[in-house]
Amino acid sequence: MPPASESESGQSNPVDSEQRLRAYGVFVDTQNALPDALNEYINVLIKAPREHTSPSARNMGRKQGRARAGSEQAGIDLLKDHLLFVGEADGGIPLITYLPQVNLSRTYLPAPPTELVAKELGLLTQPRPDSLVGYITSTEAETCGSKAPITPEQERIFLKNTLTSSVHFPFLSCQWKSSKKTQNEAMLQAARDGSTISNYLHDFFTAAGHEPSLIDTSHFSLTCDMNTVHLWVHWRQEEGDVKHFMKIIGQAFLRDIDDDGNPQLVKIRKMLRNLLDYAVGARLQKIRSAIPDLEANKARKRSQSPRKGRRCSPTKCGSDTLSLPSAKSSNNLFNMPPPHLPSPTLSETKKQKLDPGAPD
Repeated sequence: MPPASESESGQSNPVDSEQRLRAYGVFVDTQNALPDALNEYINVLIKAPREHTSPSARNMGRKQGRARAGSEQAGIDLLKDHLLFVGEADGGIPLITYLPQVNLSRTYLPAPPTELVAKELGLLTQPRPDSLVGYITSTEAETCGSKAPITPEQERIFLKNTLTSSVHFPFLSCQWKSSKKTQNEAMLQAARDGSTISNYLHDFFTAAGHEPSLIDTSHFSLTCDMNTVHLWVHWRQEEGDVKHFMKIIGQAFLRDIDDDGNPQLVKIRKMLRNLLDYAVGARLQKIRSAIPDLEANKARKRSQSPRKGRRCSPTKCGSDTLSLPSAKSSNNLFNMPPPHLPSPTLSETKKQKLDPGAPD
């Protein structure tokens, strides 16, 4: 059995060994170069300079000592609003939500490549980020009197096969550890979570008939042990079999002994702000544009299923669901993918005007 860490809710949050992750095609802390398209996206958009900064980095430095001395939950409570984002329901940033301890659907975990791997090494553990940031749902938006980025009518099109019903299309996650534990443990959990989210994004766009790019299916995560923070990018590639990679793109101490302003942590905060701008701008628009196509593909599939006024068993008349995926596929339960449409290039993406966002 994998070792377990204690989550903020007191529940066990298991950890997969790196051996098991590699057997499932998940490569942790890869030394491979970023693919060209993803590298350009990160250098042009995510690492773009920002003029303004907030006191978040300085505040984390002040609180770091208490976070290190306390429990995991105590550290999270002290640091999360400064490192991550406050959601709209809590008086924070419009269109997004922050939730702790979200169980992601196991449907989108990487599939075992062979039955032997599943038998000898076991299945991957339950994906459960300690912190998850994505778009606010219509239900949560209604409770705080705000407008959701995705309407209830649009939600109904994809909720049957969603990653989680409480956060839509997450773009940032975090695994926290108390100072008694290690970045390595958080990294292994983040690799599991990131590959699951990438698979979901791939399946969503594919079911809508949109050929997903590396950027469309990429995910960003943080790992924090109350002393240091690492920023990671996750992506999936199909090289015969599906492979998942996780690469560090930023790191910092939470407290800089030479500079209270902590320029390295400020750099990470700026990257997160740029990610947020992209998420509520061009990324959200692309997701919205795919939803009507997903609905049309589902309707077309239903119309092609033989129905003659009686309830048919799946073995006789077909079914609206898919059979279990092979190891070479992701776990797409949206629909059989129709012919792919071309995906926008990064140059086209850069032409879209990003929301200015709040200053970091």
